[in-house]
Amino acid sequence: MDMSNQQLRFSKAVVSTFAPIALPRPFFDSTGGPFDCVPMEGWVQLFDEDGLCGQAPCSPQFQEVILPLIMTGAKKTYDEWYHQVYWKLRNRGFSSEAIVDFGKFDLALNDILAKRAGLPLHRFWGAERDWVHVYGSAGGTGLTDAELESEITSLVQEGYSVIKMKIATNFGTEVERDVRRIAMVRKLVGEKIQIAIDANQCWDAQTACRFAERVAEYDIAWFEEPVHAWNFGELGKLTKICPIPVSMGESMRTQYMFEEYAKLGVSHLQPVPSSMGGIREWFRIRDIAKEYGLRFSSGGLSQITGAYIATASEDAMVEYLTPIMKSFVALMKLAPEARDGKFYLPSEPGLPVDPDWNLLEREGLLRKKEYFYSK
Repeated sequence: MDMSNQQLRFSKAVVSTFAPIALPRPFFDSTGGPFDCVPMEGWVQLFDEDGLCGQAPCSPQFQEVILPLIMTGAKKTYDEWYHQVYWKLRNRGFSSEAIVDFGKFDLALNDILAKRAGLPLHRFWGAERDWVHVYGSAGGTGLTDAELESEITSLVQEGYSVIKMKIATNFGTEVERDVRRIAMVRKLVGEKIQIAIDANQCWDAQTACRFAERVAEYDIAWFEEPVHAWNFGELGKLTKICPIPVSMGESMRTQYMFEEYAKLGVSHLQPVPSSMGGIREWFRIRDIAKEYGLRFSSGGLSQITGAYIATASEDAMVEYLTPIMKSFVALMKLAPEARDGKFYLPSEPGLPVDPDWNLLEREGLLRKKEYFYSK
């Protein structure tokens, strides 16, 4: 649906700040952790002059960075708001946290416009189906073998045909352990389920290739972020020699890097909507993947990501990082239904998630709410 010329004036904004929301168990990957909280620090509710509410997760700086630019009393088209706020943030950097909050502002705008149209967000964006394929992501490097087996078994039982696990334990220093665990997972899931591995940017090209050669016999679907996301030299070397398809993109926040990835021989693009500087950026990356014939998936806040992926080809997938995101969805009163390796998206107008504010307050997780009004 064309939204470029729709007029918007913002009358009120409510910014909620959450207390740390603990995970059942800390999560570790190669170069990060412990991740011990749900990635949800705040939430913005943005009201237009007719009282329609657009919402999105946000960072604590949203009220300082974005609100002064929009709570002015001005009435502008969607395109005008997009252009003005985007370029006002230029000097903060197009890979900054400020540009990520711009992406959240853009999501809230689209939520308002979808509600005006009476459509769920994915349908407002032109999707023709109400479901998306999902791959199960788990298997942190901090798990014991028994814990890893339990997590992977749960993913199989939940119907996921593609499973991703973390490798490069302890900054890539425990290679034998990683190889053994990949072999264990392949034996556990059988031949029909695809396995992907994620090194979280740990290695250089030669080290990553040596590892790939050791595990290629286990039929690995893709090798995610084997080298630093910005080291295009090493990435270009790796894609020429690696026996496993290489995927990249989770660390980038702008469309322009993804075409470079495609030209360097990356086989699978993985933009994270909740980290992108606007919805148009993600749509352009989706189209780049199609133009180059590349595999395509997106993670981040999985239940929101489902709306994006519904606009892509049917074989595109949402990453569902279950050790973290199951705790996120437990705080929502509206969310996609996860069933048999798919998300089934809600039919309610707007965003496919809605926080359960009563639950958040009852559990003491809502630290404060702040109200802002247009001038």
